[in-house]
Amino acid sequence: MPAEHVAWIGPHTGPFEWVFHTCSQQHLVRQWPDADRWNAESLSVRASFSKIVFSLPRRDRVLVEQINALQREEPIVSVCGVLSDLWLGYRRSGTTKLLVPGFYWWNLQDQILPWLNQASPSDSIQLYESKLSSSCDYWQRSRSSSTSSSDRAYTLILTDNERVASPLLPIMSANGARYEFLHFSGGDPEKQLEQFASCPVFGAQLARNLKIAMQENLDVTIWWCGGAMETQSVEMVQREMANRLSQKVCELKRLANFELGWFATLADYEQWRMLREVGFTRLLAQPFRIAGLWANASASA
Repeated sequence: MPAEHVAWIGPHTGPFEWVFHTCSQQHLVRQWPDADRWNAESLSVRASFSKIVFSLPRRDRVLVEQINALQREEPIVSVCGVLSDLWLGYRRSGTTKLLVPGFYWWNLQDQILPWLNQASPSDSIQLYESKLSSSCDYWQRSRSSSTSSSDRAYTLILTDNERVASPLLPIMSANGARYEFLHFSGGDPEKQLEQFASCPVFGAQLARNLKIAMQENLDVTIWWCGGAMETQSVEMVQREMANRLSQKVCELKRLANFELGWFATLADYEQWRMLREVGFTRLLAQPFRIAGLWANASASA
């Protein structure tokens, strides 16, 4: 698939850094600091970009109206917004609604990358028509046709409570993916990471599963169903546990190739940044499009 020319308008630091960096690895991205700089460009420059991404750190009524006006004037141009945590609940509140797809920063792998990878003009036309015909957020609906089954897919779910991972299970079962649970001794996320990094019994169970997967030539994903931590806890893990976590990931990688992900009930950027540093490459938080995540399983973090 040829790389798209993407205009990124707005900041690319903080929670947007991961999104901007990954999109830049897969697409030709040029960044403008704000909408005024973008609007000051010539028509020929603006017309050279097939996708427009606005990064929106806060709710800005004037900017939202500008984005909506752009979409009304050029309905076939693909425009989206990438949102910070301050936008939580925006679809239920506020007088000015964002009329283009709005993705939270943690939706990079399951929503933003699939949106950017829409290749044909017909995709854009269908996108526009869906805005007119549906009151639902189409980009959050999982389309079964976009997800192919795979008897080589194998998922290990690390949790103390299998109900936490219940949203994942119907999708994996429908796609023919094998999955198994490994259970932590408690629900505290810091203690779960400690058990992952240092517990001999838990490590032996994990290693045994990975060796079997390697022998069967399976595509392995490991999901940690861990809760959000307080800032002090994140700092403590980073200070006292990061090296051991990183070493454990490297040790396990010698047994089998796998992707390590965080299935979060509430994604936190500082916690995600810490997890990325020790070897996590995937993030999934509700609401999600698991079909899109499956299709982008090879996306780098």
